[in-house]
Amino acid sequence: MSCSEEFSPQNEDTVKQAVILSEFEVGTDVIEMTLTTTFSLNEGPSHPGEALQNGNEPFLSNLDNGATNKTFRYQNVAQKWINDAFQYQPGHTISLTANLAVVGLENIYAETTIPIAGEVIIPVPVATDNIDTYDFQMELSVPELEDNFYHIIPYVAASADDPSKQYLNIEAVAEGEASVFGLSHIDGILIDVNRAGNFNTFNLSIRKSQLPSNPSKIYLKVKTVAKEYYDFHRSLTLQAESDQGPFDAPFPTVSNIERGQGIFTAYTVSLDSIIVE
Repeated sequence: MSCSEEFSPQNEDTVKQAVILSEFEVGTDVIEMTLTTTFSLNEGPSHPGEALQNGNEPFLSNLDNGATNKTFRYQNVAQKWINDAFQYQPGHTISLTANLAVVGLENIYAETTIPIAGEVIIPVPVATDNIDTYDFQMELSVPELEDNFYHIIPYVAASADDPSKQYLNIEAVAEGEASVFGLSHIDGILIDVNRAGNFNTFNLSIRKSQLPSNPSKIYLKVKTVAKEYYDFHRSLTLQAESDQGPFDAPFPTVSNIERGQGIFTAYTVSLDSIIVE
């Protein structure tokens, strides 16, 4: 085609896919999942909940101990699927299956291996007041399972379990920066300990301008996450920050849902804190 010819973009038909979002914390009683569909700009997502009941419900399986399949049940008001009777432990591999032919979608499958909780090795990190920032050093254990990562979320509150939390942005400082990925679509940073060449020690910084006052303690929510969690959230931030032009190839969202989109994963949580000096 010569440069003088008129460019006429073609819209290709795409197959509607299921979208699964399920990220659950180890130790909580209920596994929640949303099930919607992809959609075009002139329509919205559909929630195929009603049609999937009465024998068509999505179900979970524990691939390690051969547990009987446990189905989700649909909450019509919240438009969520829940399961409060599924047994699993860190280290177990569990799967999600949904037979979606009844609603005109492809059947989907996903699996995840439950992370074993890592930890902050330094008992109580100390943050140094450096005029505009609080700087601190944190050493993390190497996760027991392969392809596990960390998601670190700092916050201030009256106590570690106070429901009224103010989450903070956190930045890597020089050493260790290559293995730290800042998230912009949610709070916190991702850390790939396996890429760290500094004995798993990370120099981090929190800007004072975020804080309403000078706290004596900053809390840390330390999530140990699987590879699909790391890849999914990393891709969402890259997509949000890509500033793509009209002819750029879109940055794809990474998914672990076979024949669908989204994420099915679990994570462990431990709480720690930083003393501010």
